[in-house]
Amino acid sequence: MRILVFQTPKLTYVQTLEFLLRETSEQKVDLAILPEFALEHPAQCSNQSELSYDNVSIMMLSRVAKHRQMFVVLGSVEERQPTGVFDTCVVFNRSGEIILQYRKHGSDRNSFETEYGTVGVLLGAEVEDERWSTLLALSPSLILNPCNAPMELDTALAKAHPELQVAAWHKGFRRTEASVQSRLRTVSGHGGPGCVFIRSDAPLRQGGAGLSMLVEANRSVLAPSWGACFFLLEIGVGARKLPKWRTLTVDELIKAASQDREILKCDTVEVGPRYRVWTLRTPTLAKAAMIQRAEWSSLWLEPETEALPAKLVHLSSCFLWPILTRDGRQVYVVAESSPPIITLWDLRHRREWQSFESDAFAEITALGAGPTYAQFAVAGHTE
Repeated sequence: MRILVFQTPKLTYVQTLEFLLRETSEQKVDLAILPEFALEHPAQCSNQSELSYDNVSIMMLSRVAKHRQMFVVLGSVEERQPTGVFDTCVVFNRSGEIILQYRKHGSDRNSFETEYGTVGVLLGAEVEDERWSTLLALSPSLILNPCNAPMELDTALAKAHPELQVAAWHKGFRRTEASVQSRLRTVSGHGGPGCVFIRSDAPLRQGGAGLSMLVEANRSVLAPSWGACFFLLEIGVGARKLPKWRTLTVDELIKAASQDREILKCDTVEVGPRYRVWTLRTPTLAKAAMIQRAEWSSLWLEPETEALPAKLVHLSSCFLWPILTRDGRQVYVVAESSPPIITLWDLRHRREWQSFESDAFAEITALGAGPTYAQFAVAGHTE
């Protein structure tokens, strides 16, 4: 199952349509998920804030879901009713029909069925124990968690000391990972090894903490950055367990229960090393994430594809090379082929350190070691 995760601020429905079509134009996607408070409600929409097909935004999103044959999960939108205003999650199926309207503090049903099994929805970063218990009793194969919870960190302090912001970002990731792991292993068969948790969060300083992630039995995947981005996740092709996984003894279970009482509900508990995946994203892609390229009238046109010559199919678009600077900083050199941009990535802080466009080349074709450990060599074509 292939899932497209949006880590975006609140969007207009036109932006949402374009990004959905753009990100699914080159490969099949089974489900797309947006964060909590996903959509603005433009004044030109009929029946503003009413979740019906008379609402232009709902009608067009339904059309996209049907056109691309995928489930679309709007983390939540503002629903106005005579009884009040609700934070409501809306799910479209592959036929474009609304199959779930889940209100954060109202609806009882927070799951829907797919060909891959039951999919549950939990809204918000902090979810009540009762909601978790009810959902896990359904033995879901996937739990989706649209949220929008800002990181509590002083902006001035983070600007002066970037490493503190990185540390807070990773701390939030590890805390959520540990909490989800504890929930999913509570009862064997109830969200057991086959259950996957995916969070879609808003970007840092744009409503959220930039903590979109995947957590499953043997691995966790963190979003490429805390800013606006889109990334694809493959589930159902579980990563092979790393060595040294083992089952806890009774004495070890009792000792572990002092920190996590939920462990006592499990018959057996396995522990071991996990994959933690973080994807480096080139500056060109990162900056282009929120750029709109299409006019409204051309959104539904299928892109023209030309057959590439066989000799071009295997050309690399990006090259990586690790170096160690003279002050001991671990850096990855990232050379993009075209445009010929060279970026130095600070490995420890997971951020761009320096970036510049090479005037010497029209296209970069290779990257390798230089004369010393702190140097690198670049080859390419000139005009």
